[in-house]
Amino acid sequence: MNPSGDFLWVVFLVAAAVVQFSGRGNLWIVLALIGFGLQGFVFTLDMWGVFGYGLPGEMYDFLMLLPLISSALLVIGILVLTRGSLPAARIPAATARGDELNLSTLFTPRNETNSFSRADRLRDEACTRLVAKAGEAGWETIEQRSQAYSPNVWFRIDYSLPSPSTDLSLAAYVTVEIERFDFHRFEHTYRLAVQVGSRKTRIDGLIALDNDTIERIHEHIRDPGKKLKLRNRVRRLPWELWRPANKIKRLRPDWMNIGMPALAIALLAIPFVGPVLTVGVFVWLHLRSRKQQTYVLTSGKPIKDPRTLQWMDSWQASITGLGSLATKVRDGLLSRLRDNAPEDALIEVEKIGYWGTDRWVERDQLVITNRRAIGFVHIVSYGDTLYVAWECHLNSASWVEKKLATGVDRVSGLNVVANGVVAGWHRLNEYDLSDSNFLAEWMHEAVKREVKLRMAEHKIDQEIDFTVQRESRKEALGNPEANDETRRKSRKNVFKRLA
Repeated sequence: MNPSGDFLWVVFLVAAAVVQFSGRGNLWIVLALIGFGLQGFVFTLDMWGVFGYGLPGEMYDFLMLLPLISSALLVIGILVLTRGSLPAARIPAATARGDELNLSTLFTPRNETNSFSRADRLRDEACTRLVAKAGEAGWETIEQRSQAYSPNVWFRIDYSLPSPSTDLSLAAYVTVEIERFDFHRFEHTYRLAVQVGSRKTRIDGLIALDNDTIERIHEHIRDPGKKLKLRNRVRRLPWELWRPANKIKRLRPDWMNIGMPALAIALLAIPFVGPVLTVGVFVWLHLRSRKQQTYVLTSGKPIKDPRTLQWMDSWQASITGLGSLATKVRDGLLSRLRDNAPEDALIEVEKIGYWGTDRWVERDQLVITNRRAIGFVHIVSYGDTLYVAWECHLNSASWVEKKLATGVDRVSGLNVVANGVVAGWHRLNEYDLSDSNFLAEWMHEAVKREVKLRMAEHKIDQEIDFTVQRESRKEALGNPEANDETRRKSRKNVFKRLA
């Protein structure tokens, strides 16, 4: 290194502090980086006249050996990192895949206080408030809300606005998506989209949908020239200093890991003993980091998993003469299923809704869950005819943890990794397929016995085909996204052949 002044040593010392602070290296690499920077730093001090009459001979000889010593330390550090990663390489490929189940997520508590469940409640409150305000203005509305077990929380309201004649209409709607930010200053923000005619406005980062905000939205819908200006928003861009920043509030930095590397670099200015003190500081930081335990901080996950369903088996039949017995057939089937249900099975009645031709239609269905297998039973009367059907699915969706930040928990004072819970994908296996096969046979046997009993009671002589419709098992154990891509490629190949 040129003694007359080469400031490359600054890069090495900053790199040593970064490696120590981030924890991505080890003590050997940190000491190697300090050694590479120490020679230039001492020569720079000598150039500035700090040592008076120049460097002593012994110190000069030691500084000339520093690059060689630092290179050896760097090689040792790299070998330690490589050796530390070897055991993971010996894990079988089937276990080491990144898309396997994250076992640590199994320890995440299920509760009703997680940010996703709170977002559901915020959605219902905001949607109800918007509809009520529209009713006060005399507007007709049609509302839609995200279904249960949907990974995204949203709602949409369509407005029927006054028009000059019956054959004219003015389309207007408001769509709101609730975003989740665990452990932040504002845990939930609103993403808003408003369209009136051909005008469309998008606003992100709303802090609250209060009465004032709703009034401004309705003024924008009512008045064509009224722009939608909402000020209660979080900072989205660095220069929006007039808006509050939505930073993580629960964590604080580890000031010891920040301040001590800066102190260690400052100690280098002390002649002779400075380098020794610097090395001592970094050794102390390394020993401190080895003794510390890092905990996982999470707000919890919902009671039930999201749904990404793959159709497996199904059966259906229409029985004439039993239309008035839909309730009795459903209650009887519920009793049969609950009397001999396996330990992990969950049986409940779920209300579903969907759009018909001109209105929103709601009906009840039986939901039977057995691990990752989900079955649905539909019992619906159409006049005098009773429609009975069931289908069985495999659920490949799951809640998984996503790393948000690391730091010191302000509540417990411990080092933590803050994780948010998001919807993820779980790789299905042959045992999940066996659970689905069992669930299909169990449901089918219960449905068959109940249907035959009711037909015998009312002396209905109708031939029923109880053959189950089986779907292919080849794609059931793959990645749903990969399967979709395979289907798209298959369709492209068909078009190529036709061409």
